[in-house]
Amino acid sequence: DAPLRRCGDLLQRPVGPSDYELSLGRITDTLRSDYPAFFERSPSFHIYDDAIVFMLGTPFHGVQTLRGKRSYCKALRALQTLAGNLVRDGIVECRIGDGTPYGHALKVHWTCGGTVAGYDLRIEAISLYSLTPSAKDPGECPLLTHPVSYHMIEFVNIQPPSLRSMLLHVWWRPLTEMQ
Repeated sequence: DAPLRRCGDLLQRPVGPSDYELSLGRITDTLRSDYPAFFERSPSFHIYDDAIVFMLGTPFHGVQTLRGKRSYCKALRALQTLAGNLVRDGIVECRIGDGTPYGHALKVHWTCGGTVAGYDLRIEAISLYSLTPSAKDPGECPLLTHPVSYHMIEFVNIQPPSLRSMLLHVWWRPLTEMQ
């Protein structure tokens, strides 16, 4: 929150967005750019906290959580490599909205489509993101005082269904075993 200022006999907050709101806007802009570019480039990892928690929800409840920015970056890069090797004509689309009704800062509804070995691929999911104040010195990253500290993916639909097993056994489990 912005510090109070004295204006005559009254204490007032300066007009304008808070540090949290500015961080939320920058993160939203970054995600809006990163999701559609999934098959083209690495995401912008500067928006993530060093202690980020990454979880898989439905249908993978109970699998181990990944912790830390290094593990998070490794997970997304591994998924991109796997997808880049298997998916043809891949496309990712997203809609970003308010996550507060779900207890999070942002809700991103996303879909991934393409073909895998001649079969149509369609993944529909919801990613929930939470932000926390940074433990870093504000001078290190003055534009992002509240980085992403939590990311959970809830898969709504995975087609073909055999892809669920591949995601779990080829992508997620090896990552959690290396932690």
